[in-house]
Amino acid sequence: KDKTTAFFNDPIFDQPIRFPTDLGSSLYFIGDGILHLGIASSFYTYGKFTHNNRAMQTGSQVAQAMASAGFLTQVIKHITGRVSPFKNYTSQDTLKDGAIIYHPEDKWTPFPNQIEYHEHVSTYDAFPSGHMAVCMATVTVIAENYSEIKWVRPMGYTAMTLLGFQMMNNGVHWVSDHPLSIAMGYYLGKIAAENGRKKISGEHKSNLSIKPMINTNLTGITINYSF
Repeated sequence: KDKTTAFFNDPIFDQPIRFPTDLGSSLYFIGDGILHLGIASSFYTYGKFTHNNRAMQTGSQVAQAMASAGFLTQVIKHITGRVSPFKNYTSQDTLKDGAIIYHPEDKWTPFPNQIEYHEHVSTYDAFPSGHMAVCMATVTVIAENYSEIKWVRPMGYTAMTLLGFQMMNNGVHWVSDHPLSIAMGYYLGKIAAENGRKKISGEHKSNLSIKPMINTNLTGITINYSF
């Protein structure tokens, strides 16, 4: 599990603000929301003071992609209920020299009790990786807005690789938690960047539509919001 240290509490939500204190927690911090919020704020602030619209748009789009990735991963986590590896070491092998190797057992609890979920989060929240989704979304937005800077994607993907290895090494995620996260982050980043371009050109406007949905198996409503 990550070894970030809480330095102070958020004055509004009274939640601990954590920062890395060693190499392992620094690698884990690559996908932390605080870091990516800082990236978004830095782009926006720089753009505001230098009248650089591209930087402002990038900061806004990173924040939008972060919010979307965070929301969707939380919804899926609350539905799938997959245990984190470090929480479920239920089998072991004893080597000839007496050393014991523990093996985590994968376990899914679809639609877990939500009270139990929030009391024992790491027992249910492994799939998918929110850290990886947010990291991928940020890299995609920056690369889309600064396509002439060729090292953005290689550097970003290298950082994501280090993040993935660290999250598996410390038992927070299974390797299979990552593919969906990467795909989600990529497409949400692309959507945020594309919507930003449409807003600049005047082609896109926010709208909300609520329509009835009736078919042979299901009756209800569909809600679509574009921003």
